[in-house]
Amino acid sequence: MTHPNGTSIVDRARKYYAEEGLRSVLSLAGFYGPSLIYHRRFGRWSYNRRGIDIFSADWDNLILLDACRSDFFARAAETRDGSTSSRISRASSTSEFIRANFSDRSLHDVVYVSANPWYMKLREKIGASVFAYYDVHNEPEERLHVDQMYATTESAISAADEYPNKRLLVHYAPPHHPLFGPTAERHLPSIESQLEMGFYERIRRGAIEVDDDILKQAYAETLDAVLEEVDRLLEVFEGKTVISADHGEMLGERATPIPVRYYGHIPGLYTDELVTVPWHVCPYSSRRTITAEEPTDTTPQVDVDQRLRDLGYKV
Repeated sequence: MTHPNGTSIVDRARKYYAEEGLRSVLSLAGFYGPSLIYHRRFGRWSYNRRGIDIFSADWDNLILLDACRSDFFARAAETRDGSTSSRISRASSTSEFIRANFSDRSLHDVVYVSANPWYMKLREKIGASVFAYYDVHNEPEERLHVDQMYATTESAISAADEYPNKRLLVHYAPPHHPLFGPTAERHLPSIESQLEMGFYERIRRGAIEVDDDILKQAYAETLDAVLEEVDRLLEVFEGKTVISADHGEMLGERATPIPVRYYGHIPGLYTDELVTVPWHVCPYSSRRTITAEEPTDTTPQVDVDQRLRDLGYKV
């Protein structure tokens, strides 16, 4: 089954066939296929139609935490000011999220600051544009993911200063893997190793041995780290700020209709863990005046495919 975002069961099957032969291909297709057919309503849905259109929602600043589950966020936000609830996302992966929310839209009141390259990969194909785009990019290195988190904060602060009359969409990479923090350092492979293809697939297949409770603790610590960066933004952001996610994450839970354990996220699998995302409205006392204008050409020239490979995606 090929997914419309360009990453597919076929792509993964080719990789496993090259590495491990026909038995691996049949295992992969049998593992994902029935559940994807079920959740996509036998091919009738190209995205999760139960999900919200993020640009129709009410916000001046929307902070997205990549692969952030609503239940983990709610626990982390128990002492946080504001109101915490949840929403249903249109997607169970970032590529699907971009297609479902940005396609055929001229969002000229939006400035997008992102550490995830999927918008750049898909924007021309899906006919999407924003007023300005900040590409948060560091060269691949051992702490790429962590440094990129800090750079996202700095870029978002710059965007808020430069574009006070635009909606700000800020997309952090964590808690998407690689996971980091004390538990990850003790029990998981290095950040470099996690960025290799198929981190969660290797956990599912037993190539990486880690208890689900340990994995969830490492995920929670990664979320705590990125929330510290979000707090830096909240000190300078004006207007109504909402914290949410593009999609969630499976950390060993079972899906339907095939009740096997899943890890990570793939497009088309609309479990509660993958499509229920946080919706935290931060305290605010005033709103910003938002205007739409024709954009200038601020699109950076980067090797997007290499960026995606650096982050562990198959392209």
